[in-house]
Amino acid sequence: MTDSAVTVLDLGSANGVRVDGRRIRTAVVSTESLIQCGGSSISLAFGGATDPGSQSAAGSDVTAPVVVGNPAAHSNRAALLLAALLPLAIGVGLAVVTGMWIFLAFTAVSAVSILVPVATGRRQRRELKAAVTAAAHVDTARRRRAAPSAGELSLGVASAEPGPLKVAAPTGPVWLRVGQSQQRANIRLDPADPGFRPPLLGRMPVTLDPATAVTTLRGPAPAVAGLVSSFVLQLAGYPAARRTRILIHGPTPPLLAARFLPATILSAQEASTLEALAAGPGREYERGVLIIMAALRPSGLRSAAVSHGWQVIDCAGGPAPAAGAALLLSERAAWLSSAGPPLEFTPDLLPSGVFDRNCRRLGARATASGSGT
Repeated sequence: MTDSAVTVLDLGSANGVRVDGRRIRTAVVSTESLIQCGGSSISLAFGGATDPGSQSAAGSDVTAPVVVGNPAAHSNRAALLLAALLPLAIGVGLAVVTGMWIFLAFTAVSAVSILVPVATGRRQRRELKAAVTAAAHVDTARRRRAAPSAGELSLGVASAEPGPLKVAAPTGPVWLRVGQSQQRANIRLDPADPGFRPPLLGRMPVTLDPATAVTTLRGPAPAVAGLVSSFVLQLAGYPAARRTRILIHGPTPPLLAARFLPATILSAQEASTLEALAAGPGREYERGVLIIMAALRPSGLRSAAVSHGWQVIDCAGGPAPAAGAALLLSERAAWLSSAGPPLEFTPDLLPSGVFDRNCRRLGARATASGSGT
């Protein structure tokens, strides 16, 4: 690290180091870079006090495309070429037939008049390219604000002042970040252009739609625990999720630190879980999320939760229901399957120590504000 740059150096690691998907020996990185060391993903963030309102958009819905006006759609290049070439062809034909080359002069004048709209069309295409580039920057910024990394969330928790949360963010269902993947900008031209392809943005957050009633999560136990820990930290740390009840069912050694979170209930008995689901999230809460870590009859818990309006994340193993979303983790990658084709992504796996530390901090902050339960 120097006054002007931060450099990552691979000293011959077995798994290698990748920066933005490219294997490197040495590379200069920024806060926009994604650093991968084996199965871990790292991002660069600078410490210090953070703006309490910087995460007010965390968990928000950014599926609506950024609309870009398309002035080039109103210009018809084929019609312009036809208008230029047709008089020229007629003039040449008349000149050859009549021997009066004066026709070519009139033809040239009519062809020159076409240069104005041709030049205008080129200017419109340049303006459209600039507008698409600007829209891609807007889309990148809003998607990152809506799905901050675990590092950014941890930094916000660590630097937050004790007492009530000073963020006027609306509450409601939140889009949970599961990881990152290569994605194109979410841009729509108006009027539409069938041949338009949005530019690539690089690695962008992948999120779960909260409208999906049941999401199954399968994979190696450490990876599942790491991703679920990330989910719980988001639900506990996002301002928009402050009125969301979290109910975790099953033996949960990796998630025991969640007991410090005031909105979280840990339950190992099916009867107690069913009772909590039937009672609803509670007077202070608007909605609930059930996380099933292990269960003898996960299908019964899923059905009970859905019937009472709870969102379900099922990690208990066994066959997944036909409807809903599915997350499949492996040692090196992960896939999200929902309505479209499977999307490969790099999952956000939260280390147990980071989860424990943040749960304790969030619990202490809730106690200081008088909102602990």
